[in-house]
Amino acid sequence: MPALDEKDAKLLDRGTETIVQQVEAMKEMVNAFSEYARAPRFEMAEVDLNKLVTELTDLYRAQFAGRGVTLQVRLDPALTGVVADRGRLRQLLHNLITNAVEALEGRLGGAISVTTRLVGHEDAGAAELAVEDNGPGFQRELIGQIFDPYVTTKTRGTGLGLAIVRRIVEEHGGQVEADNPPAGGARVRVELPLNGTTRANRCAASRTSPSRGGSVHEHCADTGG
Repeated sequence: MPALDEKDAKLLDRGTETIVQQVEAMKEMVNAFSEYARAPRFEMAEVDLNKLVTELTDLYRAQFAGRGVTLQVRLDPALTGVVADRGRLRQLLHNLITNAVEALEGRLGGAISVTTRLVGHEDAGAAELAVEDNGPGFQRELIGQIFDPYVTTKTRGTGLGLAIVRRIVEEHGGQVEADNPPAGGARVRVELPLNGTTRANRCAASRTSPSRGGSVHEHCADTGG
């Protein structure tokens, strides 16, 4: 087989690189679809949310430095722990940070902040987790839909990152909201109950305890598998 000349070799290299990139993008998409569609198995335990945030953000720092993005972390020492599925919380935080990084792509002076806060009291309060960036912010006409599957304005990604975030929050009986702070950028805030009440817990209770009038107000899907 004759050797390729320099022009053809470069063309082959570019074509190979494109194929590899497309395969990686497809793998990412398949993984996202699988994550969104799967029925979760909960392993509920007390999780030190501040420690989890520290561990995950430490992994990102070196990567961000090469992109010119700064990462600031502010943790509330009053927040001790939250009863939750550690793996699902890790996925939630990863998705929020990834979403912020993608929003800063191509921008100079990018900055991301991750904060935690105890809301209320330890006995009956909630843990707040917020991720904020100084990018262009959410489009106003889409801000009420950004947690819906496939809603995205980005050129890359699946549009499932924030939809998965909402699902994880709902699984833990929490709340999530997004807004554009007055100073600019975008922010997503998550509140999780400290007592670890999950949708699976409530559905299990509804099956063993008849509700008044015989009706169940929450849709309970089978979370086993």
